[in-house]
Amino acid sequence: MATLALQQAAVDALEQSFALPTYRIDTKTSAPDKFVDLTSTDWSQVTWKDIGRPFEVTNYSSERRQWEEEHHETMPVQTQWEFFNRHFHDLFITDTLKPAPKHAKNCLRRWGA
Repeated sequence: MATLALQQAAVDALEQSFALPTYRIDTKTSAPDKFVDLTSTDWSQVTWKDIGRPFEVTNYSSERRQWEEEHHETMPVQTQWEFFNRHFHDLFITDTLKPAPKHAKNCLRRWGA
C-alpha cells in the first residue's frame, strides 16, 4: 500500500510545470505541443486585391539619389541593401549621449541610465 502511494506521488511530481523567479521547472513527460501547418496555399489563386499591395517607397534618400545621378541608372537591390545595412549598423555604434547637452547627461546618470 505504501509503495503504491509513493509511486503515485512520484507520478504526480513529474507532471508539473511552474516558474520560479529565475528559472522554470517543467517535469512533464508528454511531448511538447508543436504547431504543424498542414494547409497549403495555391499561390496562383492569390491576388493583390485579396492581400493588398506592398508599401511602395517613392521618397528616396539623398544618398540613393546621388548614387543614381552618378551612375545614370537605378540603384541595384544589392547596393540598396549595402547602404541600408551600413546605416543600420551606424545606429548601434553611435554614442547617443555625445550630442546631448551636459545637464541632460547629468540627469541620465542620476537616474542610472
